[in-house]
Amino acid sequence: MKLWTGNENKMPDSKTKTESAILTAKAKPKKRVRGDAVARLAKATARNVRDKSEQLSAALVNRALEGDVSCTKLLLTLIEKCPEKKRKFRSMAEELANAAQWQGDWPKARPNPEDFADDDEYRPLQVPAPTQIS
Repeated sequence: MKLWTGNENKMPDSKTKTESAILTAKAKPKKRVRGDAVARLAKATARNVRDKSEQLSAALVNRALEGDVSCTKLLLTLIEKCPEKKRKFRSMAEELANAAQWQGDWPKARPNPEDFADDDEYRPLQVPAPTQIS
């Protein structure tokens, strides 16, 4: 059944002027994006590469195995420039805190030379006599 519009028995358009006016009025205004567009693009690209790195590497390997030289070169470049993990700096206090605990008796403040008299490896330090310069 056709609706009568008063225009020589023609069907009305799916969007009349009033409907299109309502649609454009409801459309959200474009949000103004601030900042450098290249920086935003680089950040978004880095995020996508990070999220899909396994898929990207698998695709590169598959293409390289098929004989694509450019993918092979790219893979080799990525492998050569792979960043190494940086070692975390540990302070002396952290080193001591993570060291193994002392086992056994505490050492004496000064070793007694008589205790080592029969030991061949222990020899008291021989200090040369001071010489006079004339």
